[in-house]
Amino acid sequence: MKREKLMKNELAKLFRTTKETIRHYEDINLISPEVNNKNYKLYGIEEINTLRQVFFLRDLEMPLDTIKSFINEEIDKDTYIESLDTQRIKLEKRIKQLEVNNTKIKHLINLLENDTFEDSFLIQLHEERVFYVMDYDVTDVSASPKVFYDQFKKIVESEDYSEQDLIIIYPYDDLDKDELQSRQCIMLKESRLKKNPNWVVFPEGEYLSVYYVYKNGDTNKLENLRTKIDAYMEADNLVRVSDEVIEYEHPEFSMICNDDEAVFEIQVQVRRKV
Repeated sequence: MKREKLMKNELAKLFRTTKETIRHYEDINLISPEVNNKNYKLYGIEEINTLRQVFFLRDLEMPLDTIKSFINEEIDKDTYIESLDTQRIKLEKRIKQLEVNNTKIKHLINLLENDTFEDSFLIQLHEERVFYVMDYDVTDVSASPKVFYDQFKKIVESEDYSEQDLIIIYPYDDLDKDELQSRQCIMLKESRLKKNPNWVVFPEGEYLSVYYVYKNGDTNKLENLRTKIDAYMEADNLVRVSDEVIEYEHPEFSMICNDDEAVFEIQVQVRRKV
């Protein structure tokens, strides 16, 4: 008799998955295939339809326990809608992060093709960003990651935390001074944490990003950079909106620099002159 159902290896190929994944779904009772007289498992239309649902929800990064509740009809329509909406919000955040990464990659390629990171200028639109200012008297984050983690554990373990190697905020006028009055910060993804005096908010708007290479010991770099930024803004009909700037370290760019060099980005909020 001609076989009408699929074997496990055929089913795995059909869904571009592995036999181990299918076996796991069987173990947690998501699917229950027929077993023939030779002890082979066979998968028909019912199992295929169930797997279509499972893989769709897994693509939404939904937990297997929740998927199992859907498949077994253990939850109502309203709960299903709520769960789907939760996953939609997570995906939107993921898409935004991918867009940020895509912009970084494009800019990195452009810098590499032009064979320079030196004083590169770029206008970028940013959404509102929230930074939590850390107290240098409380923890030396550069010397002890463990002290940093323990001190700010509540924030680090929240969904709002976004890891960056180095973020500092300081007055724009400090660019031409011998010493920066800088504050080290943690960027928060969302503004859901309870507001407190340690927060600094940079509003939505256009920011002038300036990428530069810092070489250890080059104390005149920032002073010279301010002169170039002022000249660029004047030539491009821009004015500063904020008196403070954000500065990031870019380890993904620094990988191709010399050992004593690092790539940094200064962001200055700007607007066009009326």
